[in-house]
Amino acid sequence: SPNISMGWRGKRDLAGEGVMADLGGHLYDLARWYFGEVKEVAAQGTTHIPIRQLQNGQTETVDVIDSSNCLVVFENGAQGSFQTSFINLSRNMFIRVELHGSQGAILYDLEMKKDMLHTRLSYKRLNDESELVWEENTQSFSSIIDRLCAGFIQGINGIKTSIPDLHDGYRGQAFIEAASRSLHSRKWEPLEDRFVNDNISSRTSTNNLE
Repeated sequence: SPNISMGWRGKRDLAGEGVMADLGGHLYDLARWYFGEVKEVAAQGTTHIPIRQLQNGQTETVDVIDSSNCLVVFENGAQGSFQTSFINLSRNMFIRVELHGSQGAILYDLEMKKDMLHTRLSYKRLNDESELVWEENTQSFSSIIDRLCAGFIQGINGIKTSIPDLHDGYRGQAFIEAASRSLHSRKWEPLEDRFVNDNISSRTSTNNLE
């Protein structure tokens, strides 16, 4: 909502490129899970509401991007687009991922209401209008954070886990940095990989979608 404070998310020195970094990193991680590594990215973004009129009568200056679009090309040749926004008034925190292939599409929805996260994974077959649901789930946001923190500690202790590891986090940051360069250069930018420890594995190499 334009009359609710963005807090630290609205300050460039704390939040970087705004919604492109905040939500774009999550979309990249989901896309990478299904399609593998991204080769290059072209990004565009803007600040639609630079001055927010808050409910308490005060104003707040926003100097980060509050709406962005990214085009990506994966190393396997697949193409994708990420759209992110802090100013969509139609829903609460909402993420939708659509994966389209030769035989149909996989659809993933996530919506947060208060402290509860509702997720839905479904698919549509080619030439079939019906949507088949694989899985629906509701859980508290705090329980997810607890599980992620536990997995992070296990990873530090050398215990293999399906939860994203440091290499996954590094790749996410590489995407955000490439998107940021593209935003300012107005050109396609490659993802730079300066990760030199080949002994650290990534979830991507062990995915099994069967």
